[in-house]
Amino acid sequence: MSSSSRRGGGKGRKRPQKAGNEDVADLEARCVAEAPAPGSSDGSKVAFAELALSKLTVVGLREGNFTKMTRIQQIALPHALAGRDIMGAAKTGSGKTLAFLVPVLERLYRQNWSSADGLGAVVMSPTRELALQIFEVLRVVGREHESLSVGLVTGGKRLDDEVERIVGMNILVCTPGRLLQHLEQTPGFHCDDVSILVLDEADRMLDMGFEREMNSIMEYMPPKEHGRQTLLFDATQPKSVKVLAPQPVPPRVPRRPRARQVRDPGEADPELHGVPVAGQAGRPLRLHEVAPEEKDHRVPLQLQAGG
Repeated sequence: MSSSSRRGGGKGRKRPQKAGNEDVADLEARCVAEAPAPGSSDGSKVAFAELALSKLTVVGLREGNFTKMTRIQQIALPHALAGRDIMGAAKTGSGKTLAFLVPVLERLYRQNWSSADGLGAVVMSPTRELALQIFEVLRVVGREHESLSVGLVTGGKRLDDEVERIVGMNILVCTPGRLLQHLEQTPGFHCDDVSILVLDEADRMLDMGFEREMNSIMEYMPPKEHGRQTLLFDATQPKSVKVLAPQPVPPRVPRRPRARQVRDPGEADPELHGVPVAGQAGRPLRLHEVAPEEKDHRVPLQLQAGG
């Protein structure tokens, strides 16, 4: 994995074809076959090596001394690797970073993403410090994915210093404010082809006043109908994102993606089950509107795990 690359494809670029590697089809088939039913969890797999992962990711995990999964990883990864959207809540230090970075690497690998394909994944976090931590873990776990480039943009330096490199990045770890600044001001930079979007500690981003930036960023993202996967994680139960009321949505904002609810088998309330979130009269929902008042009492699907 490199930290810079040449410029990616322009706006409207065709979706990348799947990799010609002989294991890609087998990996995808395994991920679908081994994924628990939506709204449930298995937790029987203990080691990363038991998952349907590419050899490149397995080697990176091993080199980083990541062998056994934490609870959040056991619950989230089978769903995420199968291409499902999830909303997870896990304590800091529970291992949620790998719960979204592994799916990011695997998704781009299976789609044969390379430096020429431009931006394929966006990972947003609320602070520079957290973004840097994510970036460092990604460099370790993704070290064998030599065709992918990763960038970190969090502010703190002149925008011009980042312009030349950001356009060619495949995976971007960023803070909301800086990402929006590049979307609005950097020529040639866009999110039109993003295949997977991650929001880490989304509740904290809202608490820090990034609601406007997050809404604006979503307008630049491709519609859910184009196949984008979304992984949303919170450090706590996401109460703050539940209280936001529905509001008018610009035409480009995608529908609220389905999420999957799975709970730690040891937790109470085992009969909880999930249904897709639906907007009023089919109206698209903003990404953060995860619990609007609905007449049919549909609820967001959540993923929870202890530390």
